[in-house]
Amino acid sequence: MLLQIFMEGVKVKQAQDTLHLELCNLNRNLRQAKGLMDLYKDKIAQLDDKLKVWSEQTARLSEDGRRHSVSSGNAQRKLADVLGEAQQLRQSMDQVQSNVGRSRLGVAGLLVELEKDRFSKRRTEDDLESLSRKASSLRAKTEGSSVLEKVHQEVNEYRGILKCGVCRDRQKEVVITKCYHLFCNDCIQKLLRNRQRRCPSCALSFGANDVKPIYI
Repeated sequence: MLLQIFMEGVKVKQAQDTLHLELCNLNRNLRQAKGLMDLYKDKIAQLDDKLKVWSEQTARLSEDGRRHSVSSGNAQRKLADVLGEAQQLRQSMDQVQSNVGRSRLGVAGLLVELEKDRFSKRRTEDDLESLSRKASSLRAKTEGSSVLEKVHQEVNEYRGILKCGVCRDRQKEVVITKCYHLFCNDCIQKLLRNRQRRCPSCALSFGANDVKPIYI
């Protein structure tokens, strides 16, 4: 039971780290999108000013008649270009606003998942603390008995779990997020260099981006 709770705690920690990373990425994208929105707003304001100037010039040129017909044609073409550019910028800003909205929804969802993981982690920690107290109580009551030997055996198994299943020497340091199997970093890096990118436990293929550090 101690082993099961420990593995559940590891999975919760890994999921929490992944969600935290995704949350940071979404926040960074959100800040970039806000920066683009401000830039587009400034450009639209500048284009609106240009549009007003060209509109006034076009009105004056129209009043001058045939004498300024060539200048009026140029001004109208520039005005059309400015209108086109302003329309494109408005469309781009609408797209950025849509992306910001989706990013906010994603952040909200991740916050909910993160809170769930935090609750699960607290519950697991409470269970571990309860088991530790029970183990301490049993150790005090059954010093030198078979129960103590069983506890020692479980402790040794627990220590064995922390060792890499490939080299059986180094401590587990990374996790393959596709299957949540744990190994030492040296063994996984060796597989990546040799292009043998399959999990040693389940043979599921993975890439360098699927390897994440853990802290046990």
